[in-house]
Amino acid sequence: MTELGNDTIALDDIEESDNDTVGKSRLNTANNFNALRYVLDKRYHGHGDQFTKRLNDHLYILFGLGTTQMVAPEKGYRFNTLTTIQLGAGKEFTEYHSVRVILQNSFGYQQDRDISFNRLGATVDHLFSLSSYFTGYDPTRLADFSTLVGVGVHHSRLGKDIRSGMSAEVHLGMQVKFFTGPQGYINFEPYFGFSTDKMDLNTNRNWRKTDMFYGANISYVYYLHNNLSAQARLRYMSKVPDDIILSENLEPASWRVPWIAEFSTGISMISSPTLGIGQTLGSNIAVGVGKWFSPVVGLRLTGELSSTRWNQEPVKLGTDDNIYTQNLSNVYAGVRAEAMFNPLGFLKDFDWDSDMGAYLVAGGMYGRMVKYQAERLNCNSEAYTAGIHLWKKLGNGLQLFVEPRYTHYVYNIPYSNVKWNKSFSDDGLNVNVGLTVLTCGKAFRRQTGRDEQKAVTMKNRLSVGVAGGFNITHTKTNLDGASSIPWNAMIFGEYNFNTISSLNASFEYLTISGRTLGKYYDLNMMAEEPEKTRISANGLLGHEYSLGLLSVGYGIDLGSLFVGFSSSNKFGVNIIAGPTAIFTLSHSSSLDGTQPVRKGHVIEIAENPKTKLGIGAHAGLQLHYQLNNKIALVAKPVIYMLGTTDMKTIDFQKGRIIESINIGVRYSFNTHVTKQMYR
Repeated sequence: MTELGNDTIALDDIEESDNDTVGKSRLNTANNFNALRYVLDKRYHGHGDQFTKRLNDHLYILFGLGTTQMVAPEKGYRFNTLTTIQLGAGKEFTEYHSVRVILQNSFGYQQDRDISFNRLGATVDHLFSLSSYFTGYDPTRLADFSTLVGVGVHHSRLGKDIRSGMSAEVHLGMQVKFFTGPQGYINFEPYFGFSTDKMDLNTNRNWRKTDMFYGANISYVYYLHNNLSAQARLRYMSKVPDDIILSENLEPASWRVPWIAEFSTGISMISSPTLGIGQTLGSNIAVGVGKWFSPVVGLRLTGELSSTRWNQEPVKLGTDDNIYTQNLSNVYAGVRAEAMFNPLGFLKDFDWDSDMGAYLVAGGMYGRMVKYQAERLNCNSEAYTAGIHLWKKLGNGLQLFVEPRYTHYVYNIPYSNVKWNKSFSDDGLNVNVGLTVLTCGKAFRRQTGRDEQKAVTMKNRLSVGVAGGFNITHTKTNLDGASSIPWNAMIFGEYNFNTISSLNASFEYLTISGRTLGKYYDLNMMAEEPEKTRISANGLLGHEYSLGLLSVGYGIDLGSLFVGFSSSNKFGVNIIAGPTAIFTLSHSSSLDGTQPVRKGHVIEIAENPKTKLGIGAHAGLQLHYQLNNKIALVAKPVIYMLGTTDMKTIDFQKGRIIESINIGVRYSFNTHVTKQMYR
């Protein structure tokens, strides 16, 4: 025995223990054990989840926006940052490798003289997932990193017909793919590349004979089928709260990816060289359709018409000594393509039927812009927009929203004697209030059990109502000053064929007033022969119109169509459209009260149009809140296109538009039927 301080160790015991570490028989008695799995004869790869390799698995489409910067060959030939639009499709072939094909368009300006530059092309890219290679395949990983290598071919064009050419390129980059749902991902991709000499169309300026570019894209990826592996589904479902509502396919309600339809109106303001932003106040109409590709990301396309005041100018008419202030309008009409980003969608218990929520919107717009002035500017315009969408649930699949949004408009003034332009920009602010209707597949609808089946009341067949409100008109120019408040009143009725479709009829009485500069006659009634004293003059004239609008339209209950009919829903919304007959019931013109008239004199207006019948159309909504089985409160915003009706106070291109907003009450007769149905 050897002694080390206070400790003693038995050497014989250690030797005996060493001999016992291996069985005395020297045989491996383990069953079903393969030691080769633990031999590191190659680099370690994370195993990860199972990857299926069926032909239609892991197919996706993508769309996105980005920026591209061309590297200038010299200081005198620079480009602004180009805007890039992408649309493509791809497939993951293994846990690591995927291939995609993308069509893209980049556009902007060559900064020397604001010459428009457009580049249209296609790329083929290979992506290798570093995250799956090192840590294993996991389609629910929050951020997946991949390398990007691709080639492409592009056609570039400078101006309308200055120069054009074809180029080939190769690009390298990195992709970060963020998981947002079983079918939706967000990609962020910085890149740089080299091309042959005709990408930037610099002619002989480039001593390198190679063009260079760099940029970054954000794209939205939508898989045609659920992209989660079996293991990923089990992991996800284990974290779902016990009280969450599941679909018949055992999918959480948070995986619901609805289509949406939106209708809104609001106020619009723009930057002005002479007016404060509050003085430019105008109106905005918007109609949109969109799709959520996951609880977090979606795409929305919106058509909008915006009319604002942008400038004022003094006007003097003929021999009239007075100087009047004329308001000049600015009109934008176009289509917005916007990404929708919902941070609340990352929550495991998120539900589109929550009481309230919010998400961000951002994207681009392309359309037409008209600025009215001495020489009218009418040109194409592109814009970049961002805002926040705040919503409150009214009923199943129905939301009330408020959306403040900032927009940066870019446009150029073309010249007739040269091939270049001058670029300008406006900054705009809109605040819209509207309704969103969301679809809900049968699998996600809240259902009663078979033992709870009951007869539910179908829509009452026949309803009538009354309403009143105000109206808004769009015009090129108008004269500054107060006018009487436009008001309207209406009666309406509807007959429901079933829970979705209906026939609607209405008669609306509207008053519209405005002021124009025009010709009148001044007669001295104190003279012996007043007709001989008739004097022609110019001045400010006031116009008062009374219109009767008789409309017939086809209505669709969007709630019943998108979500399914339920008699317990207090809120509902119908979209109605059809022809309208416009009766000009009266039109009176008079010299404006600001114009002095001498005692004993009478004023006659030179032109006072006769009343007549016009043909137009209407489209609008009917939002109702059911107080009881018979009575409901209603709100009816309607847009009328006046068509052939000529009105001096409404001068808006070839069409004349009136926005009518009414609030009233509806009474339903007890002519209902019942049917068996689930909620």
